[in-house]
Amino acid sequence: MYKSIVIVYSSKIKYIPGRWISFSYTELGRKVNDSIFLTLLGISVAVISFLIDIVVGRCRQAQISLLSSLDHTMIGQYISWVLFFTVFTCFSVGSTHLIAPTAIGSGIPEVKTMLRGVVMKEYLGLRTLAAKVIGLTTALSSGLPIGKEGSFVHIGVVSAALIAKLLPAFSSSLENHESRLGEILLPGSAVGLSCTFAAPVGALLYSLESTSVNFAIRNYWRSFYASAVGSLMYRLVASWFKEGERMAALRETHLPQGRLFDPSEFIAFSFLGLIAGFLGVLFILMHKYVVLAVRNVAILKRFFTSNRFIYPALVALVVGTFQYPPWLGQYYGGELTNTEALNDLYSNFTWTSPRHHQHRNFDYDVIKQRLLQHWSVASSGGVLMATALFCVMRLWMCSLSTTVPFPCGLIFPAFAIGCSALGRLFGEIMAIIFPAGIRGNKILPGGYAVVGSVAFVGAVTHTFSPVVIALELTGQMGHALPSLLAVMIANAISRNLTSSVYDIILQIKRLPFLPINIQTSSKYLCVSKDIMQRDLKVLTESSSYGEAATLLTYHQFKSFPIVNDRSSMVLLGSIERSILKQVVRDQLCLQNKVEFYSKKLERVMMKNKNGDDDVLLSDEHGDGDGGGTKKRGRNGVGGEDEALMSVSAGNRFDYK
Repeated sequence: MYKSIVIVYSSKIKYIPGRWISFSYTELGRKVNDSIFLTLLGISVAVISFLIDIVVGRCRQAQISLLSSLDHTMIGQYISWVLFFTVFTCFSVGSTHLIAPTAIGSGIPEVKTMLRGVVMKEYLGLRTLAAKVIGLTTALSSGLPIGKEGSFVHIGVVSAALIAKLLPAFSSSLENHESRLGEILLPGSAVGLSCTFAAPVGALLYSLESTSVNFAIRNYWRSFYASAVGSLMYRLVASWFKEGERMAALRETHLPQGRLFDPSEFIAFSFLGLIAGFLGVLFILMHKYVVLAVRNVAILKRFFTSNRFIYPALVALVVGTFQYPPWLGQYYGGELTNTEALNDLYSNFTWTSPRHHQHRNFDYDVIKQRLLQHWSVASSGGVLMATALFCVMRLWMCSLSTTVPFPCGLIFPAFAIGCSALGRLFGEIMAIIFPAGIRGNKILPGGYAVVGSVAFVGAVTHTFSPVVIALELTGQMGHALPSLLAVMIANAISRNLTSSVYDIILQIKRLPFLPINIQTSSKYLCVSKDIMQRDLKVLTESSSYGEAATLLTYHQFKSFPIVNDRSSMVLLGSIERSILKQVVRDQLCLQNKVEFYSKKLERVMMKNKNGDDDVLLSDEHGDGDGGGTKKRGRNGVGGEDEALMSVSAGNRFDYK
């Protein structure tokens, strides 16, 4: 019995029942367990993200150093550059296929499927996590224009499932209530994205938009807490182990504060969103048809499936050749990673007339020399050509690279494409048209770069949260309204023309997925009775092992419903075929038969001594000539006896 408490305060007496105290203690313990779980989740994923960044950065330095050391021979430079791409790409593909093929791709479509109720335990194992981390690290180190954000959503989800199994409070709850799996996986998807952008709010919103359809409000604080811990830990670890790192926005733009644009520029921002919508549709269709061509064209399928390394090596060779710095790569910053390209494209001055927009906190000559050395065309005045070429090259290279069967993501590459083609290019054109600004407000191409990147990502993924991600990523809050306007227009165009890139992948992989908008389908008015199966094979509370063995022998269902009785058919639960098969085999094995009939024989002998022979024989064998009615014994195991005796006679059940 619970004790009650009487609290006296302000001359008033308040009585607290004991059940309220127990409830409070239970709720407090649950909150503490949740906090411990979410803290461990945020810290672990943040450390994984930081370690991957360190390894990829070291590989990047090795690649540039190797290229510089061979500057005396052009052929040696090219071979070393392309070989770096090819070796790391093939290693990523091979390790992923060897450890766990479930780690291939971004993982967001699979997470989306799991959060909609489909059980896919093979995607939540330790092997999947290991394959994801190793494959993603080597894939990013190869130099292909891919990102890690989508894969880290999957890493966060797998980490959440594994940590939950280690904590007794969560492991027991998952065994008894499978519905709690979504409450555990959703914070994992949020913390995975927050540990790449260091944007907790944007990561939470993006995880909801891209993976969830039905969201319980009680899970909001869990997701936000986990993403906040992950972002904080990611930035703290970077500041501890990276010299010169400070706690600021990850991709700070340094745009001037105050009035950043004229209201009439909303027309330009709207047009920017329009272009982003159509360009996002083009990117989605390019990715879709490249995958379908590799999978469905007979010649290509036969050629690439003969050896799993042919297609990845070919993609690495082509992309590495076009990114080779002494060749075509020198004109559009081909050697730049997505992060380095964003830092240049977000720069706070106009490339065409920089001295008009020089910020007082920066040395213009140093910035210009550092930035334009990667853009040979831009340094000679061809800014528009450099940004346009970067857009075209990265558009097809990113859509091609993400079709390789290794862990990868496309959010950050999409940011770079939208930032260059739409944002920076459009902003530089506006600066040329209005060199003195609009009504005294200077044109800021860096602000247009922010808006363009957000609009393109929103068009590709059919989400609005990239606006919040960009604001947290750049620390630039002044362009919130233009970004929201552009992403709304881009989303409207993209949604009307095609599905999101994640839904396209769902369809290609044929994952179990129920689309949201099915009103246009001819099956929209179909009801459950039109497709349900009425002739059910069920087990009841009083079913014997013999009945279970018969069901296993003559029916190949993967699971069997359990009801209270065959008249009311009230569903009590279900049992999987593998579990039922094991139980029946254990009960009908030879050892159990011997023990069962030995005990029966002992009871017969005891009853013979007491003079009950006639009654016992009547109960067991009827009237002796085979025509009597078989009665259930005192232990109530008549049907079970029949099944056991048939097994003992050599009639084994052949259940598969």
